[in-house]
Amino acid sequence: MTKNESQIHVRVPDDLKSHLEESAKNSGRSLNAEVVKRLEASVSLDAIPTNMAEFDAQYLEAAEMYVMVADDASVMRLLSKRFLNREK
Repeated sequence: MTKNESQIHVRVPDDLKSHLEESAKNSGRSLNAEVVKRLEASVSLDAIPTNMAEFDAQYLEAAEMYVMVADDASVMRLLSKRFLNREK
């Protein structure tokens, strides 16, 4: 254990422990590493919008960014075509 790690003691049902042990074995990880990986994945889900208003706002922002990039790419293609046609 390193200085930036803490120990916790958790009670889990036997069947859950068996499932985690099997998953750890199949993935080549220790039981501890498997539990940490799954907890980290679960915590990262907290960043996902939990209501439609948040989702809509993030989707709209991403769509606007896509349009800007797509427009930039279209302009670059147009300029490239004009430049290439001028050299012929």
